[in-house]
Amino acid sequence: MFFLKWLLVLAVLAAGVLILLSGLGIVIPIIKYQGLEAHGLPIGLGICVIGVALAAFWKISTTTTITEESGDSFGRFFRRIVKTQTKYFGPHRD
Repeated sequence: MFFLKWLLVLAVLAAGVLILLSGLGIVIPIIKYQGLEAHGLPIGLGICVIGVALAAFWKISTTTTITEESGDSFGRFFRRIVKTQTKYFGPHRD
């Protein structure tokens, strides 16, 4: 999941930079859509902002739960949660 997050962030930022450069007048052979030239700067900046927001606000966490099982003389088993731990991956602020 961590790899998927940063792959998506990198792809969004790369697309934003390509559209931004296209809006500045630099010829990029991948982008040939003529309607994008007039709006390239705002769209490129918006996509770059979306990429930065994905990197900053998307938190990847795993939750580990430790349970304890016990039984009684009638053959019934009970399960209770002893400890729950959440671990965050990547840079984050608490």
